Amino acid sequence: MAKRKKDDEYRTFQDEWTEEFAFVERAGSAVCLICNDKITSLKRSNVKRHFDTRHATFASKYPAGDSRKKACQELLSRVQASQQQLRVWTRQGDYNSASFAGSLAIVRNGKPFTDGEYAKTFMLDVANELFDDLPNKDKIIKRIQDMPLSARTVHDRTIVMANKVEETQVKDINAAPFFSLALDESTDMCDRQFGEVMSLVIRVINFIVARALNDRQFKTLLDEVNNYPGLLLHSNVRWLSRGKVLSRFAACLNEIRTFLEMKGVGHPELADTEWLLKFYYLVDLTEHLNQLNVKMQGIGNTVLSLQQAVFAFENKLELFITDLETGRLLHFEKLSQFKDACTASEPIQNLDLHQLAGCTSSLLQSFKARFGEFREHTRLFKFITHPNECSLNTADLNYIPGVSVRDFEAEVADLKASDMWVNKFKSLNEDLERITRQKAELASKHMWTEMKKLQPEDQLILKTWNALPVTYHTLQRMKKELLKKIIETKSKIAVLADESTSVGHKSTLIVFLKASVDGDMEPIAFPLDLVELDSMSAAHIKEQIMGCLLKNGFTVELLREILIGFCSDGASVMLGVKSGVGKLLQDDFPGIILWHCLNHRLELAVDQALDVTGGTKDFQAFMDSLYSLYSQSPKNMRQLSECAHNLDIALRRIGKVFSVGWVASSWRAVSAVWQSYPALAQHFREASEDDTRDSRERAKFKGLLSKLCSINFLKSLALMADVLTELKNLSEILQNRKTTLPKAHDIMTTYVKCIESFNRYPGQHAVDASQAEEVMEFKGRS
Repeated sequence: MAKRKKDDEYRTFQDEWTEEFAFVERAGSAVCLICNDKITSLKRSNVKRHFDTRHATFASKYPAGDSRKKACQELLSRVQASQQQLRVWTRQGDYNSASFAGSLAIVRNGKPFTDGEYAKTFMLDVANELFDDLPNKDKIIKRIQDMPLSARTVHDRTIVMANKVEETQVKDINAAPFFSLALDESTDMCDRQFGEVMSLVIRVINFIVARALNDRQFKTLLDEVNNYPGLLLHSNVRWLSRGKVLSRFAACLNEIRTFLEMKGVGHPELADTEWLLKFYYLVDLTEHLNQLNVKMQGIGNTVLSLQQAVFAFENKLELFITDLETGRLLHFEKLSQFKDACTASEPIQNLDLHQLAGCTSSLLQSFKARFGEFREHTRLFKFITHPNECSLNTADLNYIPGVSVRDFEAEVADLKASDMWVNKFKSLNEDLERITRQKAELASKHMWTEMKKLQPEDQLILKTWNALPVTYHTLQRMKKELLKKIIETKSKIAVLADESTSVGHKSTLIVFLKASVDGDMEPIAFPLDLVELDSMSAAHIKEQIMGCLLKNGFTVELLREILIGFCSDGASVMLGVKSGVGKLLQDDFPGIILWHCLNHRLELAVDQALDVTGGTKDFQAFMDSLYSLYSQSPKNMRQLSECAHNLDIALRRIGKVFSVGWVASSWRAVSAVWQSYPALAQHFREASEDDTRDSRERAKFKGLLSKLCSINFLKSLALMADVLTELKNLSEILQNRKTTLPKAHDIMTTYVKCIESFNRYPGQHAVDASQAEEVMEFKGRS
């Protein structure tokens, strides 16, 4: 076979790629107009693959043809306008033009202004070698040297560009026929006070953690005095995510003061009683808010459970107010410790706790205002699970448009008189109560994997309501009214389907719809139906999905107009290319987009990475042996618990890795071994010397001890802990229903870069393992 020519492999840029894939040629590379990524290998397949995988949303929004050409031309016009604007800013010549371009690159990448000097030095060093054989080398070097790129210049250039952007925006707004405003409430006195506290915490953390030298020196200081893992770098996100940052800061406060003093950095607030009073109050309060946040997260929560969580927290806030006013501080642990320390050092000092009580009262009023609907419609929410007990008035029913009060009252009377249906909802509440007890019991034992296996509450409620005969149609109006709006407005919908196993070990399919009922409304997902499957064939599942849609008022003609997507896991029966459920639906509705659940994709990516990574099989085998050792032997588990108790270690349950559920399950298993390492080592040592065990068992524990204490295993464990921590966080973000595809893309890109950086900048667990190798001791075990 003839050898393929290089020109065939590396073709030249084709002009039609601009209108087909939104690419332009720049400096010998194909540059994407959407994300600005470069492709150096100029092949159509590479450009097309990038467009199809990275910009599928753009492709679906603008199908190939005139709409795609128009959209790509608009993108190109924007880029050309931006380049033209840069020329306007830099009318003084090439040096200024280059200076503006460099400043723009620095700002776009979020780098400090001082990086301009570094960039200039870098260019000089590279140019000196790169252009060594060119006759005009000296001219090139001179131009780089004359280019202004100092920190002040970058700052000034940024201001000029920002002002010009603002000027352009104002001009565009004035020329627009319509525009909308997005407003946020102003901050009150309490917000400003605690905002100042948080601002100082952030500045101190950034000074220490964001600078590599300071970070290493501070960790060395911590190692000398205690075992704190260091500070968490703060991200400017919502208040609820700041609890851990504040808690870690409080734990290291003495060391932070010492370190800042060594560096000659003055922050007198860190020793000011009034500032510290607010700080410790904020530490405790964010901890309480975090607990509420966790309760309100996750799939399967009902509006009734969310309402109860909010009401319970409002009651706690009233308790907190009394706690602060009386000075007991039973619910403010850190604040109480600070108060006791102040009293011990200066007994006559008077701390102003009433100001904190006032701020807590403001928070309570804010909760009541923001969750007012929860209180107004308490009876309506309770009706979802207790229709046989609740009495709704006309005001409650008016909240559900289209419900006939006459029919509703008659059907409720019939239902209350029917022992069969009353018992049906009594059984529902017994099941909900049982699940709540199981959740509490599993949570107390940190058995999170088992908790996820419990049947979701929303599935139980949905199944009970779907069991009602058609004579109770008004009682099912909540769901039907929403469907009615979708059908009337012809809102675009996507079908989400997931197969699961019921308590009776029968295969079931839960079908969700995702739609935006109003044009300016954020899309919502809600359960449509729960059906039992007689067969797991793709044809049968597709038939059941279509049956659900047709039963709820959709027609095939309407679905061809509004059905735009089908999402499921990556099972071949669901998304098989030739005969999966998605393909069968696509045959009937050619315009729909098939989407593989992002979390399932993440799991597959992890599995593939494990297949090509050496050493993971041995690591997994050892972790599985630990799981079997303690899950199948109550005696071993009891002895391990005794070792943990003697060492004052909070024992975590050891599970399997890479063989169950989400990556969070593997993260918990690895974290459990990391946390329980001293107890495991002690138990292995004691068991290997236990004369009541036979020689085979003793040899087994001796081998486990040798493996556990080997530096190779410790490093593998540390690496897995660091990587799985990032993957677990990514998985949780992808599970959030509000995560959009563009946001998911940006987040995944960030996490990929973070994991890649472990090659150069090891994670905290890896650092601990390296330090253990140096001193030949880890957590007190040599």
